[in-house]
Amino acid sequence: MRTSKRLMIFALAAAGALLCAVPAALAVPQLDVDAATPAGLAISISRSVFPTGAAAVVIAEETAWRDQLAGAGLAGAARGPLLLSAGGTLPTALTAELTRLKPTHAYVLTTQQNLAYMASQVASAMPDGAQVAVVRMDDAPRGARLIARL
Repeated sequence: MRTSKRLMIFALAAAGALLCAVPAALAVPQLDVDAATPAGLAISISRSVFPTGAAAVVIAEETAWRDQLAGAGLAGAARGPLLLSAGGTLPTALTAELTRLKPTHAYVLTTQQNLAYMASQVASAMPDGAQVAVVRMDDAPRGARLIARL
């Protein structure tokens, strides 16, 4: 019993020493983000992670955590940022971010009541020829199944 405790302590000490010896070049970079709202934070992260643009973006409602959760997986698969709209509208900062990113595809996760309005706003903010797919998220499991098929 005593030997196994000593081995465990040695293993933990060795692991700690290895972690401390990792060169700074291998360290995980930290993002410097500063935002007052969740939508602003998403834009700040997008600027840091996608400085030269992205082929696809996912837009979800700022207050709909289910949409954001489903959208996070879609954004990862599409290799683009997850951006947040405010109350069914596209804030000016979000429109500017879409212009900067120049995406060719946008996936909008929204409710039935905001569907047509959000689709038209995103389409007008996108570059010419870009495709906009709108997924109704009124029924979260149904929306998740639709996202899985994209």
